Amino acid sequence: MHFVYLLAHLAGHSVKLAMRIHITDQQSFNEAVRSAANTIKNGGVILYPTDTVYGLGVDGTSTDALKKIVEIKKTDLNKKLLHIVPHLKLAEQYVVVTSQARKLATVLLPGQLSLICKTLPNTPFSASKTLGIRIPNHPFCLQLAEQCDVPYTSTSANETGFSTGRSIDEILNQLDDRASMIDLIIDQGTLPESQPSTIVDVTGDKPIVIRYGAISEDELNQVLA
Repeated sequence: MHFVYLLAHLAGHSVKLAMRIHITDQQSFNEAVRSAANTIKNGGVILYPTDTVYGLGVDGTSTDALKKIVEIKKTDLNKKLLHIVPHLKLAEQYVVVTSQARKLATVLLPGQLSLICKTLPNTPFSASKTLGIRIPNHPFCLQLAEQCDVPYTSTSANETGFSTGRSIDEILNQLDDRASMIDLIIDQGTLPESQPSTIVDVTGDKPIVIRYGAISEDELNQVLA
C-alpha cells in the first residue's frame, strides 16, 4: 500500500497536493474507499478513477462542495453534473425513475450509461429540475457510492474545454495551482482509452439521446424495442 504526499512543481512554482493513494492490492483498495468516503462526507474533493476517465468527486447535495468543482474546472455552477449512485434504490430518493429508465438500467447498468431524470420535490436537487445519474461498472466507484450513501459528482477531471488526461500527473499539470483544492487523490495508474458514457434523457414519454458514447444506438434500441 502506498500513501504519498506530493509537492508538485506546476507552471514553475510549487503546489502542495493532498494525500495520494495508489491502488495496488485489496488492502490499498479498501483504504482508498474509506478515505474517499470520509473526504466526501466532510465536504472535500477527491480525484478518482471511473470506468471512463478520472473524475472529480464531491457530495452532490452540498452547494459549498459543488462550488469547489466549479472553481477547479473553471465551469459554471449552473452546468448540470452527472452523479454516481450504487443502485436505483438510492436514485429513487432523489429522482423519478420512469419505466423506460428502469428498463435501460436493468439491462445496461452498471455500465457506461447516464440517465437524465426528473428530480423529486423537497430534495437537495429539486431546484435543478433534472439530475444525471450514473451507476458505473467500476468497483471503486460502486464501493464508494455504497459508503457515501449520497450521490457524488462524476465530472471529468479537467478544465472545461480541455481534454482529460488518462494519468494523474497529466491532470495535475493541466489544473495547475487549482490542483491544491483537491483533498485526496486515488491513483489507479494510466487508464485505458475509453469512450464517455452515453447520456439519455428519460424525463419524458420517449427517451432522448443527449450524447452517444460507449453504448451505441443499436444497443439502446434493442433494450427499448
